Amino acid sequence: MISCHSSVIIKPFHYEINRYKMKWSIFLTILALYLASSSSSAALLKSYEGYKLLRITAQNQKHLSVLLELRDAWENTEPHPSALVNFWSEPAINFPTDLMVTPDAISKVNEILEGNSIPYSVQMENVETLVQNQLAMNQAALSAAPGDERIGWTAYNRYDAVMEWLDELAANYSSIATVESIGQSTEGRELKLIKVATPGGVPNKKAIFIDGTFHAREWISPAVVTYIINQLVTNSSAYAHILDNIDFYLLPIVNPDGYEFTHTSQRLWRKTRSVINGSTCLGVDPNRNFDIDFGGSGSSTSPCAETYLGTAPFNIPETRLLSQYIRLNSNKFKAYLSMHSYSQAWLTPYAWSASPPPFFSDIMSVGTKAIESLQAVYGTRYVVGPTSTTLYFHSGASQDWTKDVTSIKYTYTVELRDTGDFGFLLPPNQILPTSVETWAAVQTVAREIMTEI
Repeated sequence: MISCHSSVIIKPFHYEINRYKMKWSIFLTILALYLASSSSSAALLKSYEGYKLLRITAQNQKHLSVLLELRDAWENTEPHPSALVNFWSEPAINFPTDLMVTPDAISKVNEILEGNSIPYSVQMENVETLVQNQLAMNQAALSAAPGDERIGWTAYNRYDAVMEWLDELAANYSSIATVESIGQSTEGRELKLIKVATPGGVPNKKAIFIDGTFHAREWISPAVVTYIINQLVTNSSAYAHILDNIDFYLLPIVNPDGYEFTHTSQRLWRKTRSVINGSTCLGVDPNRNFDIDFGGSGSSTSPCAETYLGTAPFNIPETRLLSQYIRLNSNKFKAYLSMHSYSQAWLTPYAWSASPPPFFSDIMSVGTKAIESLQAVYGTRYVVGPTSTTLYFHSGASQDWTKDVTSIKYTYTVELRDTGDFGFLLPPNQILPTSVETWAAVQTVAREIMTEI
């Protein structure tokens, strides 16, 4: 199992004077690079030409401190120089940190890493090549799809197409599927949820809640959730043994504004599109905005940061509406699964603490059986374990909030394919196998829950 030390982020750092000087030097260098290059930034469909993705391995506390100082130097600056350096994963000891760097900044970042003897390799030589390959493959798959097919799983689908498909599905299978909007996003898009429940079965059926697309650039997430919806609704007879005992609530796109922005303007955008008073930067990280250890480790108070937590718990409509719906119906839910990418990890609570949650052995047992079922399909290997010690510490996570505040027994964050060859730019030809194997794992979770009913 890949892991990092449990103490690497949760404890405050006490830097020496020379480290403060290094941090200030990094800050000034990156700000200067940003100001020199900002005039050439594209207004539409941002280009990542010449951007490199570095895979960095922090081997000790000193290495980690350098990475955190590098991150903080650009996070806390306005105008935001995120076009120069962008962390695709949180820095942690003995776990790969993926860092995207522009041509303007690559030599200085190399100098910082080599000067501090931090091992790294080039994971992607040119990020734009992968962006264009994904977009081209996606367009080709969409063009080849049958004319009467609203959405499919050979291509990534836009928000409007998914919402129209949900409505049609509910209309065509009204005996088992109902769609409702739980409210609207910052920019006025509906947050549509579908409930799949067959008539009859056991009385007072329990349910599983599944959501996707917390982070806009994780396109594989809504694709997997819609595949699960399609299997449950259009192939319900094959899963009668599950649906007679378990209902499903599925919200495929939690962050529709950000998701659409990745299709029209900036492919690797992460956050919502929330307006931040007093800042030129936009967006909140919805998975740092839940009221569980809010403001703790792994989140930022800088509005420009990728992990910006917001001004208060649930201060954005996306998380407020989702949390209200889950809390209102929490007595029904036995499991909560949130689909993310990437790293191939089936993560358990907690993200904010290394302490085990209630029923930890049961949570781990079900998670282990889930990834065994997943691996049996195509041989894809996942790890299972607490977010804090398997990946990194962070606060304000939906998984932790649903576990502690609503007392749902089984809560998981599922980091889907891959482990970094493509990262957020997973080719469309991996949508179907990723969906099929994940659905196998979800079925296992459902069957394990059924044994407790």
